[in-house]
Amino acid sequence: MPRSGSGLHGPWCLSPLCVSDEGCAAVHRRSFRRACARLRLLSFGGRRGFPLWGPDGSTPPERGLRGGDGRGPFPGEAAAGVRDNRCPLARLLSPGVGGELDGKVGGKAAGILLDGRPLSRQILADVEAFLAQGRAEDLTLDYKRELGSSKGERAEMCKDVSALANSEGGMIVYGVDENPDRTPKLPAVGTARAFGRQNVEEWVAQVLQGGVQPRMDLDVQAFPLSGDPSRCLLVVRAQPSRSAPHMVTLNGDNRYYGRFYRRGNFGNRIAEEYEVREMMERARRLYLGLEEELTRRGYGDPTSGTFGDSPYNRRLSARSPDGGVEAATQWASFLLLPTSPAEPAFADRASLVDWLDPNKRRYEPDRARSYLPTAVPRPVLGGVATLGVAYQDGRPVDGRVKDYVRVGFDGSVEYGFAPASVTGLPDGTEVPYFIGTRIVAKLWQTLGFAADVRARLSMAAPHLLSVNLARTEGAILAVFAEGWEDPRGDFLDLQEAPRCLEPNAQIRRELRAEDFAEISAASATDPPPQMRELAEEICFAFGIPQPVLFPRA
Repeated sequence: MPRSGSGLHGPWCLSPLCVSDEGCAAVHRRSFRRACARLRLLSFGGRRGFPLWGPDGSTPPERGLRGGDGRGPFPGEAAAGVRDNRCPLARLLSPGVGGELDGKVGGKAAGILLDGRPLSRQILADVEAFLAQGRAEDLTLDYKRELGSSKGERAEMCKDVSALANSEGGMIVYGVDENPDRTPKLPAVGTARAFGRQNVEEWVAQVLQGGVQPRMDLDVQAFPLSGDPSRCLLVVRAQPSRSAPHMVTLNGDNRYYGRFYRRGNFGNRIAEEYEVREMMERARRLYLGLEEELTRRGYGDPTSGTFGDSPYNRRLSARSPDGGVEAATQWASFLLLPTSPAEPAFADRASLVDWLDPNKRRYEPDRARSYLPTAVPRPVLGGVATLGVAYQDGRPVDGRVKDYVRVGFDGSVEYGFAPASVTGLPDGTEVPYFIGTRIVAKLWQTLGFAADVRARLSMAAPHLLSVNLARTEGAILAVFAEGWEDPRGDFLDLQEAPRCLEPNAQIRRELRAEDFAEISAASATDPPPQMRELAEEICFAFGIPQPVLFPRA
């Protein structure tokens, strides 16, 4: 597996040709060349070309990187008064002339903004400025004059959006007519803002969820026209899907039913048989890439005696019976891996460190307390880490931490801590236990934090969640929610409490964009269903059939 420090790929690379840093660089140069040609962002002396990027994603000044018209800087750079020599893909993946994590920029580089930030964080002026650039339809961009609600029009929308997800991803702007040269005709005419009692974005999401299988990861946003609030510009953005191929399944009596579609430079077409096989192989490689990354971090085999063995988990501490600090033998960690990793060619650690402010990163179910350790974030390979130093008698214990958070530039998140202790029976036998409500609370906060990371990196693809509990064999689950009897309150209950039978416990879930939206919108008094399901799985791992980690109804 190639190292993560080359700057051309993330913590893992899914290309079968990437067997070294040098091989990976060659593979990604070809990928950059194709992507940049599609986006029409490069021009050298009137012809398309591809520069040799520096290690930080920049191009040598003497090469004279120009904007999309080949005559000057990219739109907005002159207004910003600065020059950004990062490669075009670096700008799309790390929005803003200064590479700021939250997508703020100097100037009005609206075309890049529309490709970089979540649609929910943009306004009508951003979309109009993007259209004013006159970018023609291509492999990743399509314009549609009107969005209709008839059966045929709904099926055609399913075909168009699934074709993007089956190809390189991209976006469709509804409410825009096109010129003969496939550029947008301005001013935009707009499309209906609502269908019946439903807002158009809700209606579109509902149709696409029911009309394409498997479901796609989409970003849908309506931008009402200032002169006519009954009409809007609707933008639908699809990611290149790891679940491809996607089939149109809306009704059975339309000409698109039961077919796979691909997006080309000049429209959509039925996918060839070999292309369907390639899409399936792409999904398989993505799955294998996730398994390899789990193994690299030590979480590949829950039955292994070295499960979760990493420099971070080895430093976790626990309180000894005499009140001292010792190495934790039992711990928990939550790892979220993006199924389609962000791979920025330029990583702005300074902005990420500023963003990791413990006073601002507060999440349900306990917003009164900071989620992040209070220590100053530190740079690590591929991202930033924050380590909560363990203290004894007011002094830091060398080499020990009470918890840690790792954030990768690829969008990965890992949190570890030691929610475990021991209690005793009258005969002196020690009974190890995991603190159930603390595990659930920290897991909930970690998912809320991951939702923020996804928003900052403009990620729509799912994340794989791995909940890891180490050295669980023979341990019990204790410290239940209100209304449930804790087994530690009675020696007989403690002796008869069910023990975990597995050497380590691991729970995996794929969380999609809508899952993170529900988690972010939930409150402590109204927990999201995802958290209830995960809490039940933790209970099941310890042989408890009741949902004891949430208050009893």
